[in-house]
Amino acid sequence: MLRLSCVVMSKRPRSPLTPGASPPSDLQADKPILISGGPPLPDYMAEMFKISFLCDTRVHLAVLGSYSQPPIACHSLVLAANSVRLRGTMTDAGRGGFDLGWRGELPNVERETFLKVLDFLYSGQCEIHTSLFSNMLYTADFLSIASLKTAIEVACDEMLGVETVVKLWDDALKYGFRKLAAAAQTMATSCLFELGARLLDMPLECLEALVSDERLCAESEEAVFTTVVQWVAANRISLQEGNGLVEDIRFACMSHAFLNDTVRPWLRRHTDKGADILVDALTMKQTPRPPIGAGGIYILGGTDSPTRHFAVYNTRCSELHTGSRLVTPVYFRHAGAAVLDQRLYVVGGVVRSTGCMAGGCPVHSLELATGEWTSAVAPGPDRIAISSVACAGALYVIGGYARWERELCSHVACLADNTWTTVAPMQPPRCGVGAASIGKHIYVCGGFDGANELSTFQAFCTSKKRWVELPPMSHARNRLGVASLGGKIYAAGGHEGDEIFSTVQEYDLKTKTWRLIACMNVARVDLCLVAARGKLYAFGGSRSRGVGFNDFGGLEFAETTQTAEMYDPQSDEWTMIADMDTARAAMAVAVA
Repeated sequence: MLRLSCVVMSKRPRSPLTPGASPPSDLQADKPILISGGPPLPDYMAEMFKISFLCDTRVHLAVLGSYSQPPIACHSLVLAANSVRLRGTMTDAGRGGFDLGWRGELPNVERETFLKVLDFLYSGQCEIHTSLFSNMLYTADFLSIASLKTAIEVACDEMLGVETVVKLWDDALKYGFRKLAAAAQTMATSCLFELGARLLDMPLECLEALVSDERLCAESEEAVFTTVVQWVAANRISLQEGNGLVEDIRFACMSHAFLNDTVRPWLRRHTDKGADILVDALTMKQTPRPPIGAGGIYILGGTDSPTRHFAVYNTRCSELHTGSRLVTPVYFRHAGAAVLDQRLYVVGGVVRSTGCMAGGCPVHSLELATGEWTSAVAPGPDRIAISSVACAGALYVIGGYARWERELCSHVACLADNTWTTVAPMQPPRCGVGAASIGKHIYVCGGFDGANELSTFQAFCTSKKRWVELPPMSHARNRLGVASLGGKIYAAGGHEGDEIFSTVQEYDLKTKTWRLIACMNVARVDLCLVAARGKLYAFGGSRSRGVGFNDFGGLEFAETTQTAEMYDPQSDEWTMIADMDTARAAMAVAVA
């Protein structure tokens, strides 16, 4: 019988913290993550493993050199078939007569991690917690288990979080997980300033990669410089060793006061080339970094929003971002928004500026990479209470109320190559619809036809330019939220008459049926519903009947809320998340 031994080494000390900083809590959110995709063995093999039947190998795991824990029984063929390292080790042992007293060492493989590895080898999947992420990466690489390494890469989005991104990025680089390393860098570019004291543990090569990354998001370059200064002080790195940090800072984007009062004195203290570094940087054309990166939910305009400032909810770090650079060109409500080709478009709505003309309404677009607004796109349809969606490389505006004609709209406007065209009309004409896309199809729910709220559900094929009737919702909804997630359509909130809904319905495209899922915590009308990173997010809305009617003949609602909540389809639960910066309803929302 083969006997393997494993010795767990002590971990390296953490880097010093800045005065007053709280210690990192990498293991604070110890959530389970499912690692799956391995080739499962027959059920009887897993059962034999559970009862140690015909297990010809005992793996002894030594903690600090002590064999105090019982050995783990398993099948040598399973280990040899999946682990390149163990296959070679067992082959060598077999040549010597398969000496039962032979010991091989698997340094730093922890017992709980190895048990999870065995679960994966026998069943094709395992569930690991945040506290095991780092050791699992090491073990998969050390044992050379290709199927496990691939499965970890697939699950990398679920593994990454503010608590884990720094350590996992470091480990991914060490052990050759390229996809995980790239995903960690992408996430770090959008949440650098939320890392707190964890940032001080970031390796030099990672911080250099961040500072030089065009995607790095920052409210100002002064904030980037301050972060670098804190890291250098905590890690006691000389500028000669970390020269790349300084070279990639965009000094030309800083204020003259900050350059003179802060940057120049610091450079003089740390290098004799400070003047040359500044001269070289200031003679280059440098642009400000984007204020917000990928994975953000943009929340713009709306009723009860007192300013043109918008907010961005970062789904990766669960933080709401606001700032002086997050400002829309105009104030609007009942507009639509969608992201297409790395630009965010805002179309239609009630605009508080110079107003819209009969020939169309200005379309404002935000360059996500730079945070700059333009209105170079041809004027779009002048409608309010619309729904907009990006699908098959074009932007579609659906339904709404045409203020100049004072009528409900049936035609669908399409923006492609900076040109607006009209495609097949939607019947009946209506406003207040919700829409979402899957593939080449746009799914449209509910709305108001001028007399009644509707339960209608239709699909528009963008390639064939035709509408298809689908099973209606169980009850009518107007001014609802609609989103697509995992091949399903979700319809949330809205109203019918004076009743405002918290209920949510899910439509399965495979079974072509609706079903009710968990209700939202808050009943909402004029809400926005979006999908991001495997979850649904509901923002804002109104909660009670108001007085009178709005601009398009619909009921007016009151008690606008700034609350937001998230739905997890795995647990069928809604949980409250960070409030928006201000109460908003009938706003435009899009996911970048």
